[in-house]
Amino acid sequence: MPKLTFIVPLIILMAFLATIPLYTPTYVVAFLFLLLMYVSLAQGWDILGGYTGYLNLGYSIFLGLSAYVFAYSIVVYKFHPILALTFGTLLAVFLALALSFPLFRVRGAYFALTSFGLVILLRIVVSNLEILGGNIGEPLPPTPLTHAYYGALIVAVAATVTKYGISKSKLGMALASIREDEEAAASLGVRIFRCKLLAFTISAVFSGIIGGVYMMYTNYIDPHLVFGLEVTLLPVVMAMLGGSGTVLGPLIGVVVIMIIEEFIWTMTPYLHLAMYGAIFVIIGIFLPQGIMGIRHSKLLLKIRRK
Repeated sequence: MPKLTFIVPLIILMAFLATIPLYTPTYVVAFLFLLLMYVSLAQGWDILGGYTGYLNLGYSIFLGLSAYVFAYSIVVYKFHPILALTFGTLLAVFLALALSFPLFRVRGAYFALTSFGLVILLRIVVSNLEILGGNIGEPLPPTPLTHAYYGALIVAVAATVTKYGISKSKLGMALASIREDEEAAASLGVRIFRCKLLAFTISAVFSGIIGGVYMMYTNYIDPHLVFGLEVTLLPVVMAMLGGSGTVLGPLIGVVVIMIIEEFIWTMTPYLHLAMYGAIFVIIGIFLPQGIMGIRHSKLLLKIRRK
């Protein structure tokens, strides 16, 4: 029954969102594309960050790598977008597999700093390459906005369903045990590295796919666009605001921040960047479990009173 209560509303919502480009202006479609893109990234990030507690600040490396592979395949080899998207995603997955071995040797703040350092490193590397315009960037062959929109819709639904499936699986239980106490989980027979490797790789898939889809939306490749602070920190902020480690939490966080950001952007174009830091502070002090944690806290208080 729980599966039915989750899947039926999702199908209805997906059907509704699929019809939006037919009767809404371009501005609305573009806004919803960004919302769906961040749903994909927040849910993908939370597969590792929410279930294991590893603060991955380098999640955008997969988006950026896939975006550059997509752009290079389109511009130089004239590949079909689907083929370019496939190559970009595969390379993102291979990168995740390769990085798992050195990255998971560290934990806590060291893991966060190391992963964030990789973003800076890759941005500097691609900025100094003449290919695809270097630091300036280069325009790409135009793609209809609706293609990018439907791509983001599919990826967002796939990421949400995958995360829901993991939360109900043995892998989800193993990842949660790692988050609570890694040593205790290992002593109980949980294959720590294997579980973290799976979570890291699955999360990279969604970041990799959305990297190519994002290029279909921007029709422009730029190091600061795909390795910037916005795509690096925003999925983390969204997941933590809504409630990291839950299926609905990142969805709530995305909607709340996108609406707030839209209002702030119209008034002060650069203040929205400062908003991310402010939200981090608010979460840390007042909402350590995010918006979803408020409900659980109230429920816990009622139980204690009884």
